Amino acid sequence: MDVEDSHPHDDARDLVQSIEGMYRVLDLISEQGSGGLVDKIIIAQDSLRAFTNTICPGSYVSTTKVKFSALDALIVKPIGVYGSKEEIVRLLLSLGVVDDYIAAQLVVNHCETSVPKPSLRSGLYIVRSDREITSSEQLFVIYWPEDATWDDSAPSSVKRNRVTFMRYLTTICDQIMALVSPKHARSIARSEQEGKDTVTKVNDDKDEAEDEPDRMFTFEVRKTNEQEEAVKSRPGFKATSVHIAMPQPHPEATEDFGLHKPRLLHGETTQGFMMIKYLPARRITDVWRRRPITRLQLGNWLHSDKLQVKGNLDANTVHLLLGAGLQNRFPQLCKQWQEESADISSNARATKASTEASIKTNFENNLPLLVHIFHWGIDPVKPATTSSTPAGGSSTHSTESEQASPETQDQLSTIIKLYPEIEKEFRHTLQRLRIEKINSRDFKNYKQRVYIAECLLHRFPDVDMEDESFLDVILYEDMRHVKESIKMLGQHAVQHQPKGLMTVWSSINSFISSGPGSQFVDKTFKDAEAAASLISDTQFLAGLDDRERFPVMKKVVAGARAAALVHFRLLLATQMTTLAHSSLRIQIDESVAQAHKEITIREEQQLAESRERFIAGINAHSQTGHHSHVLLIDAIEDGRPFYYHATSSVHISGSRESLEEPKLECTVHTMQLTTQDLHSLQLDSSTIPEPKFTKSFSFSLLLGYSVVRAQLLQGEKILLAITDRLGNLTVYLEHLTAIEGALTHSSRGKKLNRDKIGDYILAFDESKCILSVVATEKLFLHIFVFDDTLGFQANGSAINLTQWYPEGSSINHACFICGGEELLLVDTLAQARVYSLTTMQFRPATLNLNQIPTAVYSSPDGSCLITAHVRGPGLALTAYHWSTFGSTDGIPLEIHDLPLDQPLLLTSLTSRNIVHLITLDINTQSCRSIALDITRKVTEFTFKEKGTRGGNAKPESVAAHNCLIDCHAEVWTRFPVLPAIWTITHSYRTSMILFQTLKGCQRSQLEIFSRESLSLQQHTLLFVMITSTGAEWNVSKFCAGEWLAEFLCLIPIQIAVTKENRFVPLKDGVYSTELEKSLLGADVNRIVDYVSFGWYESLFQSYMAKKPVKVVSSMGEQSVGKSFSLNHLVDTSFAGSAMRTTEGVWMSVTPTRDTLVVALDFEGKLNQSSTRHNMLISESNQGVHSIERSAQEDTLLVLFNTAISNLVLFRNNFALSRDITGLFQSFQSSATVLDPAANPSLFQSTLAIIIKDVVDSDKADIAKEHFQKIVQDEQEANFISRLHAGQLNIIPWPVIESQEFYQLFPALKRRLDKQRLTHKTAGEFLHTVKTLMAKLKANDWGALSQSMASHRAQLLLSRLPNALAFGLQEVHPDPEPLKNFLWRGLQSPSREAALQVLSHAWGDYDSRHHMPEDHWIENLIAHIDSMVNLRVAHVREWISSNVARFQSGQASIDELMRTFESAIVDLKSHPQQEHETRHGSMSSSRWAVDGPDDTGLEVEGRRFSSNDEGAPMMCNLVCQALGRHVHIDHCRSEDATACLGNNEAQHIFKRLLPHADRPKDFLTHNLFWRRSGFKDPYSREEQTNFAKCDAMCSGPEHTTAEGSAAQPSFCTLPLFHVPMEPNNDPATLGYVSNDGHFFACRNPVVMQQAFHVIFVADRSSSMKLKDRQPLRNTPASDRIIQRSNNRFGAVLSSLYGFWSARAAAVAGRPSARRDSYSIILFDQSAVDAVVNDFSSSPDQLLDAVLRHNTSVGTNFTAAIQRAQSVMELYWSTERTPVVIFLSDGQCPIENQAVQDLCRAAVRLGRALSFHSVSFGQNKYSATLRTMFQIALEIQNNAPQDALGPAAVPSSYTNALDTVQLAETFLGIASSLTKPRGALIH
Repeated sequence: MDVEDSHPHDDARDLVQSIEGMYRVLDLISEQGSGGLVDKIIIAQDSLRAFTNTICPGSYVSTTKVKFSALDALIVKPIGVYGSKEEIVRLLLSLGVVDDYIAAQLVVNHCETSVPKPSLRSGLYIVRSDREITSSEQLFVIYWPEDATWDDSAPSSVKRNRVTFMRYLTTICDQIMALVSPKHARSIARSEQEGKDTVTKVNDDKDEAEDEPDRMFTFEVRKTNEQEEAVKSRPGFKATSVHIAMPQPHPEATEDFGLHKPRLLHGETTQGFMMIKYLPARRITDVWRRRPITRLQLGNWLHSDKLQVKGNLDANTVHLLLGAGLQNRFPQLCKQWQEESADISSNARATKASTEASIKTNFENNLPLLVHIFHWGIDPVKPATTSSTPAGGSSTHSTESEQASPETQDQLSTIIKLYPEIEKEFRHTLQRLRIEKINSRDFKNYKQRVYIAECLLHRFPDVDMEDESFLDVILYEDMRHVKESIKMLGQHAVQHQPKGLMTVWSSINSFISSGPGSQFVDKTFKDAEAAASLISDTQFLAGLDDRERFPVMKKVVAGARAAALVHFRLLLATQMTTLAHSSLRIQIDESVAQAHKEITIREEQQLAESRERFIAGINAHSQTGHHSHVLLIDAIEDGRPFYYHATSSVHISGSRESLEEPKLECTVHTMQLTTQDLHSLQLDSSTIPEPKFTKSFSFSLLLGYSVVRAQLLQGEKILLAITDRLGNLTVYLEHLTAIEGALTHSSRGKKLNRDKIGDYILAFDESKCILSVVATEKLFLHIFVFDDTLGFQANGSAINLTQWYPEGSSINHACFICGGEELLLVDTLAQARVYSLTTMQFRPATLNLNQIPTAVYSSPDGSCLITAHVRGPGLALTAYHWSTFGSTDGIPLEIHDLPLDQPLLLTSLTSRNIVHLITLDINTQSCRSIALDITRKVTEFTFKEKGTRGGNAKPESVAAHNCLIDCHAEVWTRFPVLPAIWTITHSYRTSMILFQTLKGCQRSQLEIFSRESLSLQQHTLLFVMITSTGAEWNVSKFCAGEWLAEFLCLIPIQIAVTKENRFVPLKDGVYSTELEKSLLGADVNRIVDYVSFGWYESLFQSYMAKKPVKVVSSMGEQSVGKSFSLNHLVDTSFAGSAMRTTEGVWMSVTPTRDTLVVALDFEGKLNQSSTRHNMLISESNQGVHSIERSAQEDTLLVLFNTAISNLVLFRNNFALSRDITGLFQSFQSSATVLDPAANPSLFQSTLAIIIKDVVDSDKADIAKEHFQKIVQDEQEANFISRLHAGQLNIIPWPVIESQEFYQLFPALKRRLDKQRLTHKTAGEFLHTVKTLMAKLKANDWGALSQSMASHRAQLLLSRLPNALAFGLQEVHPDPEPLKNFLWRGLQSPSREAALQVLSHAWGDYDSRHHMPEDHWIENLIAHIDSMVNLRVAHVREWISSNVARFQSGQASIDELMRTFESAIVDLKSHPQQEHETRHGSMSSSRWAVDGPDDTGLEVEGRRFSSNDEGAPMMCNLVCQALGRHVHIDHCRSEDATACLGNNEAQHIFKRLLPHADRPKDFLTHNLFWRRSGFKDPYSREEQTNFAKCDAMCSGPEHTTAEGSAAQPSFCTLPLFHVPMEPNNDPATLGYVSNDGHFFACRNPVVMQQAFHVIFVADRSSSMKLKDRQPLRNTPASDRIIQRSNNRFGAVLSSLYGFWSARAAAVAGRPSARRDSYSIILFDQSAVDAVVNDFSSSPDQLLDAVLRHNTSVGTNFTAAIQRAQSVMELYWSTERTPVVIFLSDGQCPIENQAVQDLCRAAVRLGRALSFHSVSFGQNKYSATLRTMFQIALEIQNNAPQDALGPAAVPSSYTNALDTVQLAETFLGIASSLTKPRGALIH
């Protein structure tokens, strides 16, 4: 089931657009199926979206995103309505939904009108009774029928549609109203007696009726035609189309549009019409934003387009444009601009150099001043003791003469301000000056005295610092007299100082006198020295400020500072030179850099102005002349190379505008028949179908071009002949989808010049693909035959007809006799004659017509000719049978009202014998036909049903509209009422059917209906109330989301198909060619992202995501009741759609209270399931070993089915003699693809084999020994163990519709309940099934868990930037919070909410100006860290919840976590990179094929050449498909000789793609698999076969014969055996071929035939080349090398080998050689070397040729003509002509020359075997190939001699091997070998 895609929403003829409150939910459309048009029921997505969003706005986002939970807040009360259109309209009127005008349009019967009118398509509609949105909605679900829905005699397709729609209606609505009109009610009425009879028949089903049973069908074979020839007409079909109308004239059109009215197209088996519409000129603009294009494409545009390049492009972009082609187009402008740019750059460089020199000179001259400023601008003491800058001012402690002047200080400050780097140098210099030790004796003396004084003051704290007399002694006396001075000072102090001081000195004296000697003085000095050593000199200087507070200390402080200053001045003088030069360098560098910057800015400005002028000039110059396109370039940049191209690309932003010339749009509307019509026509050719025009194809023509002939062919192809403005003819034969491209590239058509052929008419025969161009005036026939590869090719020379016609005659009409090579020609004398293209003559009979007809038609069945001529106001038709052509007056056809202005179409439907004459009626917009019953004078037999079926015979009183009641019985018969698995709402629903307008006797019919219906399905309908009264009822209430979900789950969706050996997942149920192209080469992760299951996505991902899932798959043969059984098990609607599900995999879902029940319906197989818990049921409904599928496609479907399922139901027919092994071959092939051990979540199902229609007596006879044999043969590789965990059930199923049939479904449900749960949630299942499908598509056979983990990691990686930046998975278009992908649960919303609060709650932002900056920044950082930590924790939990199900150690998960941790560190600035994982599969392998470049290897119907991708093949099936084969691998030996003698490897001594430079080996099958490291997946029998030689006997009896398959005879020796000696007779039956192979069959030499072999060899000057030389070590080598050691000698060497091999083949026979040889050598002319020789030996023949040398010139035509002369001159009926044409080059030759040679041989009695051999390069061999193709075509079409030997087919060979030609063409018994090829990584 697809979503709506066929009908536009704004179709004015669709009445639902005019009805407010009415919504279409299911639509009925027609779609092209494999067997014709089929009806298909689809979801009307847009209308359903409108309804859903009306009752709950925003709930329906897209098909894959429906918010069912939001809808559950509403209650819906649906009432189902069906019945007569009139009564439904009356209901709509009562509801106020429609008005009288719409109501009148609704009840129009469209079958009775020919003009299309507004209508309501058949479908299911929802009508809202109340337009206001309320919490409880009353809904009417209306089934709007087709016009014939309620007719009991309706076509079967209409009946199927009726049952399907009623199934959906009765499932989603418990209460049903049947609105029956009085007219229909009267037709239902029966007599009471009829009712009683019927009741009696129902109640007494044991009584046998007199009529035949309803299951007996009677047929007869009857003679139908034994009468004379006749043609009878009868009314045919009528098909309408709105497109059958006159085109509207366009004001700009100059042509007469009356010429462009709709016209029928020719077609023997296909029908259609064509519309031509004028399209005015228009401008087309293609806008790009960073679009990648190749440089080649850009160059083409730059060369041809009018340019509008943006003027502000940078230099790199301009140079890119120059390199891409701009310079080639405007060389002078480019040269001028490049010179101007060079001048600007040169001037800038010169300015920079001069400025730099000037700056350097100026600063160097100021160096002395700089030294002075530095010397006097620094206080050497303060910097040494503090960290302040030197410019802060001079020290107050220095003398005034030592301080820097204010001017010097200002200069220093200015320098530092201008050059901040100098300040850094100052700091470094000052840091070097701040040393801890001052090497000055005076400074040390002052320091020592200060500490002596402080030491004494510390011991005697009562001493006053203001007492200078005491301190002066210590501070200023000579140190040598300190001790004595202290003693003397002490005595003096005792006498003269105050009391305090006297007391101190008394103590001192007492201490001194009391101590031993002068100990006190010594200790004082020691203590002072110790204190001084603890502090550095600079620290001491810094502390002098505190000591200077005491006046007594000022002098010693000043002295210390003066001593330090002298020290620092000396130290500073040594640093000034270095500082000055460093500062000078900084000044120069920064000044130069600034100057360079200013100069560079000026330079760039000048260059930009120059580029702008240059671009303006380019734009202006490009405007001259005519240009079809305008290229506007806004920006352009280098890009990466394309994935598939080595050519580098660029990314361009801008646009390209083109003016599209006015043209004619031709639209072909093809006619299709429904599958029902096709089936009916096959049964009864007199059936009148109801075709439709549903498909159209368009192509366009330039004005002045016209369509001469358009003929529709089978396979949606068209023969299109058009003329240009000069009248020249071009003919195309293409697919309708490709004709537009063919017209664009006109080289694909056959061109004919009008001047050469003159006036002409065309005729075309579809079966032979022969086109005849009849030159009507010149009387020539030009015959062309279509070839799929070469197109139309001339079939010989033009045929001159002038000898057959009198002078002045011309030809008016021509047509082929369908199916033959005879052409009817009608001339101006009204004579009709038949010309044979085989005999090149006219038939003797001539048909003399009364007048020249207006048209002639050949019936598609090849039986007769129909002519049309004017009779009165209309046309008259006459039929002439070809068998009596010219001998009768014809048969007039009584057909009236044929239009004169419209051509007729004589065509056939389904069979060429069903002939219809078709006309167009523009007034009624219809296409009408007249059926022609043509009989011949022969006896014909037909197979027809006789009478009516016994049980179906009905009396005349049978009601015409009983189906209004019986439709329920039909639904209850095909679909379940009480399935084994119930839906969520099923258990509490009570159904009621109310029949309106049924009164009286109709009620008895209801009683009958009730009894009949209640007897169905074992009385399971007792809960259904059936009434015809208006009794009150309670309408069931449902949650809207639950109800809508259950409704959507009824509709199957297609999820995959198999095509060309590939498994192709679909997106939302639709196969898209464009999507497939975009996924070529995609990895598993990318494919998973594209797979989508439509409306089921929301169920799996959110609404029911947490429910567990079980999977049941059902498979089996076709037509064994799989869908019927599945529907009754799971309550699904498979096979319920009007279109049978015959392709791919379909899915449906049945929600239960605790589980999901989903069905997957495989093509031709059936999947079933049931469970008490959440289940997913997969149904495979495609027959195993379907003839429409390859073995690999079977294997892929089985693999998918068994991998995902929990229970596999295999349903098949019952037969004891079945070949079970063959039936389960696809299972066994699947067993070795995916490893169950590596995929523990897969292959956990039980296989239940259901054998249908088994009666009780046969239950015990079900054979089980077949499976025992499978297990014994395959052992651990048997599919039961690998695919089904060793579990197998065999269920003999009772006969359908028996009571026991329905009782087994609960048993299947119980079996499913016991199965292991492998899908714990629906979200997990969705991920699993998508990944599995992607792996099958990508041929990735690795572990599923690894792929799932990789995809999940990649998905999380893609969302990680949003997660970290916003805390969301998605930002646009709608924000989506972080969720677990398995069930879409929100993760930690409180944390993200807290983060939002935190991000807005920092209150310190405005406090920046009220606190220190560093404090504010610190607070901000802390706030941001808090937010980051919350976000990181939230994202970490999100990742953890999504990867928790995967085992640890997954590389992709580890990479995700590493990326996440890195992102945490780099949160703000580093975007995440995408990660991809590549998986090993056959897509990484390429084919290597041994042979020339064009050698192909056919496998499974596909042709592969070297270097082709191996993706279409599966590694475990490719060997099986190849049969006996070799493998190819890269050689592992450094020396090729090491491979010699190896019986499992054989070195290849030639270059093979891919990677031609790498040596390669042929390997045996066994060695290949041993090397691979994998277990050989093939059976022992296959392995034994693969080990044998792949050479085949060349005998013709082994090749394919008509009606039978080829039976090749293989060599019986091992694969790489030593060649046997051909001359040794074998001991057993068989023979040894010349190349040493042994075959157990008859030697083909004994079947040889005689030939006249004509060797035509090139001896032009190029044959002197020595790249190929004669073979060495042959008896003739020396003679040939001596004369011609070159290419010509190689040819002679090969010919000698040919003759020798031929001589050996006939050696020992009594008769002489029967072959004759002729040798023709050619250069610019041809010369005979040997002619018709029978007796010469190989040496004699060689001597005859060696006389000739190479010459000059090449003339193929002369060589071919000479060969034809020799062949004709020496023709013998005993010998088949063979021409071997050898050349090394290419020479022009007309096809006619080769055709004349070949046709001459056919004319003489035997087809020519022509073999072209190329000695040169392959690219120069096109002519030789064409010659071979022409010869082969004529050879294949020539009459075959049934009694003669098989013809040797013509061939083309690239390079000639010595004896290859002799063996291949002349029957010498050498082996045949198919091309050796294998897949190589």
